[in-house]
Amino acid sequence: MKTFTVEEARQMLPELRVLLAEANIEFDERAHKVRESATRYQAAEAALAESEKHLSDPEEIARLRACRNEFQESYQELTADQKIFLERLEARVEELTRKGVVLRNIRDGLVDFPAEQNGFEYFLCWRMDEDDISHWHLTSDGFTGRKPLICLVEYC
Repeated sequence: MKTFTVEEARQMLPELRVLLAEANIEFDERAHKVRESATRYQAAEAALAESEKHLSDPEEIARLRACRNEFQESYQELTADQKIFLERLEARVEELTRKGVVLRNIRDGLVDFPAEQNGFEYFLCWRMDEDDISHWHLTSDGFTGRKPLICLVEYC
Protein backbone atom coordinates (compact mmCIF):
# COMPACT_ATOMS: atom_id res chain seq x y z
CA MET A 1 0.00 0.00 0.00
CA LYS A 2 1.29 3.43 -0.93
CA THR A 3 1.96 5.74 2.00
CA PHE A 4 2.05 9.52 2.01
CA THR A 5 3.92 12.17 3.89
CA VAL A 6 1.91 15.21 4.93
CA GLU A 7 3.55 17.21 2.14
CA GLU A 8 2.80 14.57 -0.50
CA ALA A 9 -0.82 14.44 0.61
CA ARG A 10 -1.07 18.23 0.54
CA GLN A 11 0.25 18.29 -3.02
CA MET A 12 -2.64 16.04 -4.08
CA LEU A 13 -5.38 18.25 -2.62
CA PRO A 14 -5.96 20.50 -5.67
CA GLU A 15 -6.43 17.48 -7.95
CA LEU A 16 -8.63 15.67 -5.42
CA ARG A 17 -10.80 18.77 -4.98
CA VAL A 18 -11.44 18.87 -8.73
CA LEU A 19 -12.10 15.13 -9.02
CA LEU A 20 -14.47 15.08 -6.05
CA ALA A 21 -16.35 18.19 -7.21
CA GLU A 22 -16.75 16.74 -10.71
CA ALA A 23 -17.91 13.43 -9.27
CA ASN A 24 -20.53 15.11 -7.11
CA ILE A 25 -21.84 17.19 -10.02
CA GLU A 26 -22.07 14.07 -12.17
CA PHE A 27 -23.81 12.11 -9.41
CA ASP A 28 -26.35 14.88 -8.89
CA GLU A 29 -27.15 14.86 -12.61
CA ARG A 30 -27.33 11.08 -12.82
CA ALA A 31 -29.41 10.82 -9.63
CA HIS A 32 -31.84 13.35 -11.12
CA LYS A 33 -32.11 11.21 -14.27
CA VAL A 34 -32.73 8.07 -12.20
CA ARG A 35 -35.45 9.87 -10.21
CA GLU A 36 -37.11 10.99 -13.46
CA SER A 37 -36.99 7.44 -14.82
CA ALA A 38 -38.37 6.08 -11.55
CA THR A 39 -41.25 8.57 -11.68
CA ARG A 40 -42.04 7.53 -15.27
CA TYR A 41 -41.86 3.87 -14.26
CA GLN A 42 -44.20 4.37 -11.29
CA ALA A 43 -46.71 6.24 -13.44
CA ALA A 44 -46.60 3.50 -16.09
CA GLU A 45 -47.02 0.84 -13.43
CA ALA A 46 -50.06 2.61 -11.98
CA ALA A 47 -51.60 3.10 -15.44
CA LEU A 48 -51.05 -0.56 -16.25
CA ALA A 49 -52.67 -1.68 -12.99
CA GLU A 50 -55.65 0.59 -13.66
CA SER A 51 -56.06 -0.56 -17.26
CA GLU A 52 -56.11 -4.21 -16.22
CA LYS A 53 -59.30 -3.55 -14.26
CA HIS A 54 -61.32 -2.64 -17.38
CA LEU A 55 -60.87 -5.36 -19.96
CA SER A 56 -64.49 -5.63 -21.08
CA ASP A 57 -64.32 -3.61 -24.29
CA PRO A 58 -61.84 -3.69 -27.20
CA GLU A 59 -60.72 -0.07 -26.68
CA GLU A 60 -59.60 -0.96 -23.17
CA ILE A 61 -57.62 -3.93 -24.50
CA ALA A 62 -55.80 -1.57 -26.88
CA ARG A 63 -55.18 0.79 -23.96
CA LEU A 64 -53.84 -2.13 -21.91
CA ARG A 65 -51.38 -2.96 -24.70
CA ALA A 66 -50.22 0.65 -24.82
CA CYS A 67 -49.84 0.69 -21.04
CA ARG A 68 -47.83 -2.53 -21.13
CA ASN A 69 -45.54 -1.07 -23.79
CA GLU A 70 -45.04 2.12 -21.76
CA PHE A 71 -44.41 0.05 -18.65
CA GLN A 72 -41.80 -2.09 -20.43
CA GLU A 73 -40.05 0.96 -21.92
CA SER A 74 -40.00 2.78 -18.60
CA TYR A 75 -38.64 -0.33 -16.87
CA GLN A 76 -35.85 -0.62 -19.43
CA GLU A 77 -35.05 3.09 -19.14
CA LEU A 78 -34.92 2.94 -15.34
CA THR A 79 -32.74 -0.17 -15.40
CA ALA A 80 -30.35 1.42 -17.91
CA ASP A 81 -30.14 4.68 -15.93
CA GLN A 82 -29.44 2.80 -12.70
CA LYS A 83 -26.76 0.74 -14.42
CA ILE A 84 -25.07 3.85 -15.81
CA PHE A 85 -25.21 5.51 -12.38
CA LEU A 86 -23.51 2.52 -10.74
CA GLU A 87 -20.92 2.19 -13.50
CA ARG A 88 -20.01 5.87 -13.21
CA LEU A 89 -19.82 5.63 -9.43
CA GLU A 90 -17.51 2.64 -9.74
CA ALA A 91 -15.35 4.49 -12.30
CA ARG A 92 -15.07 7.56 -10.08
CA VAL A 93 -14.14 5.48 -7.04
CA GLU A 94 -11.55 3.61 -9.11
CA GLU A 95 -10.11 6.87 -10.44
CA LEU A 96 -9.64 8.20 -6.92
CA THR A 97 -8.37 5.03 -5.26
CA ARG A 98 -5.80 4.45 -8.04
CA LYS A 99 -4.04 7.49 -6.63
CA GLY A 100 -3.39 5.55 -3.42
CA VAL A 101 -5.96 7.29 -1.23
CA VAL A 102 -8.75 5.61 0.70
CA LEU A 103 -12.08 7.11 -0.29
CA ARG A 104 -14.39 7.05 2.72
CA ASN A 105 -17.31 9.15 1.47
CA ILE A 106 -17.47 10.53 -2.05
CA ARG A 107 -20.42 12.84 -1.30
CA ASP A 108 -18.59 14.57 1.58
CA GLY A 109 -15.23 14.23 -0.13
CA LEU A 110 -13.82 12.35 2.87
CA VAL A 111 -10.42 10.91 2.00
CA ASP A 112 -7.74 9.16 4.04
CA PHE A 113 -4.09 9.04 3.04
CA PRO A 114 -2.26 5.97 4.35
CA ALA A 115 0.82 7.12 6.25
CA GLU A 116 3.64 5.59 8.25
CA GLN A 117 6.29 7.08 10.46
CA ASN A 118 8.85 5.10 12.45
CA GLY A 119 6.81 1.93 11.98
CA PHE A 120 3.61 3.60 13.22
CA GLU A 121 0.79 3.30 10.67
CA TYR A 122 -2.03 5.84 10.57
CA PHE A 123 -4.21 7.83 8.19
CA LEU A 124 -3.94 11.48 7.31
CA CYS A 125 -7.54 12.60 7.15
CA TRP A 126 -9.03 15.27 4.89
CA ARG A 127 -12.47 16.40 3.85
CA MET A 128 -13.23 18.36 0.69
CA ASP A 129 -14.52 21.37 2.66
CA GLU A 130 -11.24 21.70 4.57
CA ASP A 131 -8.47 23.99 3.33
CA ASP A 132 -5.62 21.73 4.39
CA ILE A 133 -4.77 18.39 5.94
CA SER A 134 -4.86 19.14 9.62
CA HIS A 135 -5.97 15.84 11.16
CA TRP A 136 -5.02 12.20 11.38
CA HIS A 137 -6.45 9.06 12.97
CA LEU A 138 -5.44 5.53 13.85
CA THR A 139 -6.03 2.86 11.23
CA SER A 140 -8.61 1.30 13.55
CA ASP A 141 -10.46 4.59 14.04
CA GLY A 142 -12.67 6.48 11.68
CA PHE A 143 -13.59 10.10 11.27
CA THR A 144 -14.73 10.36 14.89
CA GLY A 145 -11.22 9.41 16.04
CA ARG A 146 -9.59 12.34 14.26
CA LYS A 147 -6.86 14.17 16.11
CA PRO A 148 -4.98 17.35 15.19
CA LEU A 149 -1.70 16.76 13.37
CA ILE A 150 0.19 18.42 16.20
CA CYS A 151 -0.71 15.40 18.39
CA LEU A 152 0.93 12.96 15.97
CA VAL A 153 4.39 13.50 17.52
CA GLU A 154 3.12 11.86 20.72
CA TYR A 155 2.55 8.60 18.82
CA CYS A 156 5.60 8.50 16.57
